[in-house]
Amino acid sequence: MSESLPKKLPKSQALLQRLYQDDLIPADKKPIVIDPARCCGPYLVSVDEPPFALLDAASQIASAGLGFSPTVLQQALKQGEMTELLAANPNLCYMQDSAHNQAMAHLPAIARAKKILQSYGQLLLQQAWNGLEHVSFTASGAEANEKAFDLCRQHGPGGKRIIAFEGAFHGRTWMALQATHNPHKRGPFVLQDDQARFMPWPRWTTPGRQPPIPTNWIKQWHRAHVPSPTNNDPLLQAEIDVLTQLKRAIEQEEICAVIVEPMQGEGGDNYATARFFNGLRALTRGAGVPLIFDEVQTGLGLGGACYWHTQFNLRDADGNPDGPDCVTLAKRAQLGVCLSAWPDSRPSNPHMLQALRGFLMAQQLLQHDATPLAQEACKQLLQLAKQFPKLVQRPRGQGHAWAFDLPNSQLTQAVIDRRFARGFMTYKAGEHTVRFRLNAGMTTQHVQQLFECVGNALHDVAANTQSSHAHSFVQAPTPTVPMTFSNTNSGGQQDSKILLDASQGVQAPCGLQPLDILHAVQAGSFTGPALNKLTLSSWATPTVVRYTDLLRRVMPKACKHLYVTSSRDETVDKGLRCLRLKRPQAHIVIGFTHQYVGHTTAAARSLS
Repeated sequence: MSESLPKKLPKSQALLQRLYQDDLIPADKKPIVIDPARCCGPYLVSVDEPPFALLDAASQIASAGLGFSPTVLQQALKQGEMTELLAANPNLCYMQDSAHNQAMAHLPAIARAKKILQSYGQLLLQQAWNGLEHVSFTASGAEANEKAFDLCRQHGPGGKRIIAFEGAFHGRTWMALQATHNPHKRGPFVLQDDQARFMPWPRWTTPGRQPPIPTNWIKQWHRAHVPSPTNNDPLLQAEIDVLTQLKRAIEQEEICAVIVEPMQGEGGDNYATARFFNGLRALTRGAGVPLIFDEVQTGLGLGGACYWHTQFNLRDADGNPDGPDCVTLAKRAQLGVCLSAWPDSRPSNPHMLQALRGFLMAQQLLQHDATPLAQEACKQLLQLAKQFPKLVQRPRGQGHAWAFDLPNSQLTQAVIDRRFARGFMTYKAGEHTVRFRLNAGMTTQHVQQLFECVGNALHDVAANTQSSHAHSFVQAPTPTVPMTFSNTNSGGQQDSKILLDASQGVQAPCGLQPLDILHAVQAGSFTGPALNKLTLSSWATPTVVRYTDLLRRVMPKACKHLYVTSSRDETVDKGLRCLRLKRPQAHIVIGFTHQYVGHTTAAARSLS
């Protein structure tokens, strides 16, 4: 059964047909074109008339931590805090010995951008353990993980091998893929010397009250001594087996770092115990191997605490607080972030609008109490498990992250195929899991509505029918942002005759004050994108369609396909991966001296 819609959506269908013409863009978007300016609270709203609204229970794969069109962003847009950053992204990467660049650094727009990053970094470090003293910003979660690998390679023992875990997902750039376990995602891009080793994941199938940590557990692992199990607990034995395998790998190979998710999201919402993570930190600490916690999906309160791993109460061999050497964030952070024990000698140039959005949203998320939503979600999931005992298995979750399993992948896909017809949006994880990512823009009533919709989809699956009562067109509340903007012109009026300004390089080719774009911002043309960041790998918007039309007209005729990424480095990386798919036996890329194509991802850095 293919994914069904409750009614025909002619405007969405026409825009998608226009987007997919000539097979320029892969036809893999969801069948609804979204109007970002209409989205509000937990609702994704289409461009159609009447509009079609979905309750987004994935929260854009945990990126929309406050829901759509949150008040804090509406206020920032109204007061003009976003205006200049919508118009141009300032170039913050400077050569300190350049007089021109030193002069550029004193421009008000540049100074404000640096202040935003400094404030955001301080806020994130205040929530972290005191061993993390530095912050790097990147374009995405994959780049944040590549930044962490780079820092660990520079400051750790210098090995070439990454240790990850079965079920792990760490991104789609080339080195991040090496540490991603899924063979369909990773397989075509495995390097000749195979840069990663994967340890089994000691799955805690009944997460809840943490099991006790045995006496001297941390001290023994710190000394690389394998403890004897104190009882017949199979989970404890599995943890010992995994850590023993890791110990052997550290002793026998040149290990650069160990990377782990505190809760595996893409792998199936898989949990492990605080006991395991304390053993993992003790073992790597004793061996001098850096430990990275990938909190790209879990960071900034998805599990309740700001950083999921802090709930493990990590301790060193002397009983003092301990923690990872790097923590990576994205999703709710709105851009890639790497918190690190070491300074970054080659910082990236981040997207400053996303940094501002992330800073404003993080302040709200840190004040949010997820308890009411968590209690309601737990109640609703247990009711579904009781109502559909043959379908709903292992209901689990905490904070804003909830999930259940189905008996097989076919049934899981059957639920996913009915999500639109039943009025909700979510994704599967792993093979058997349906996952939910709530957000602070929801109420308990929204959670009740969500699981009523999920229950209807389960009923359809149990009856082996398509949805008999199609989801109706829901009138979601519409955000209202008065089109009056404060004057934030801090760099002086730009001469309207100046079309190109090379002072910022290709980062801002029209300078920091492009009048036409500033006027468009003030006219409200950027309201939807400013308030709502969509996962464009899944969704199309009218702007995406129009931009694709433009690129179709100007791109070289010999190029038959178009892919869009988050940054320059990811574009280089994507290009190389496209070539690898076309030429799977090729292993060498030839570059030229003095060229520069990026320095954040390993692929771009190796060619610069």
